[in-house]
Amino acid sequence: MISKSPTITVLTSLYHCEKYLNGYFCHLSQISNMEDVEILLLHNKALESELRVIRKYAPKFGEHVRYIVIEERESLYSTLNRGVALARGKYVAMWNVDDIRLPDSLECEARTLDKHPEAALTYGDVAVVYEYGKTEGRFCYQPEYEEMPKEFLRSYFGVCFPMWRKSIHEKVGYFDEQMFSGGDFDFWVRVVRNYSLRKTKGLLGYYLNEYRGLSTSGWRQPVERTVIELRYGQFDKIDFIYLPKAIRNYDLTRIHGDGKTFPIDQFFPDYRKFIITRLPLFLIGIIKFPFRLAMYLYRAIALLFILGPKRAIKKIANKIEVIVTR
Repeated sequence: MISKSPTITVLTSLYHCEKYLNGYFCHLSQISNMEDVEILLLHNKALESELRVIRKYAPKFGEHVRYIVIEERESLYSTLNRGVALARGKYVAMWNVDDIRLPDSLECEARTLDKHPEAALTYGDVAVVYEYGKTEGRFCYQPEYEEMPKEFLRSYFGVCFPMWRKSIHEKVGYFDEQMFSGGDFDFWVRVVRNYSLRKTKGLLGYYLNEYRGLSTSGWRQPVERTVIELRYGQFDKIDFIYLPKAIRNYDLTRIHGDGKTFPIDQFFPDYRKFIITRLPLFLIGIIKFPFRLAMYLYRAIALLFILGPKRAIKKIANKIEVIVTR
């Protein structure tokens, strides 16, 4: 145990991540305020090759790294809820093993929350890179909460490095364990409904997009986006192609966690009134739908020219199968 209670608990979920571990520990060693930090390494179904790297580096951080082995693989948001429950810091921060935080990012975010006690969560700008370890990429600017607070109920600006007060879970609940990739956004909306946010100035780090992660691949990302749009009245954004799958595969009105379910209105003040006032947005969604279909047709035609008829038809057929099947 750390001799003094940590200010910040960092959650890092691990699963089949050997290629990133050396780099992760390297960047972890550069954190500017490690004396205030505990790292929870939450390791799903550990491989021996991963364990060798962890045994090599984790002891160097002493009591600042807590290593938790999860024997059987569980969902990301089950792991994160487990981490929140174990956290000893008053602030909880995210750090995915394949992303890179800048050395002072945790210190700067904690300073933001210290200076703004009214704010429940802080976030900031990142750079999107397409190869691990690179520092050249696309700068991703996040708006100030004060500039457009209503839009924060409709869009996710937390990217991959948010930090929040652990105490808010009593009011906003935990991550929805039904989710595979959209739980961050779902949790974010509940936080925004209950509290104000504050942006931390400066670049926080580098977000890796290899188009293989939970949030950038597979059918679940657009379907879970649709779940959130239905759940929180973003009806004008709905892509109706994904609507049946969202309704069929998810419990839209309840948050799942720790084997229990909780009604959303427990964590979302005036939920029914909020949804009713936004029902007219469905009309905008319906009007937009033909334009979405036209865009899909345009993409299909483009594939025919780029890939040729045989490969394009196969790719389109796979896409349709993903949409219409479980």
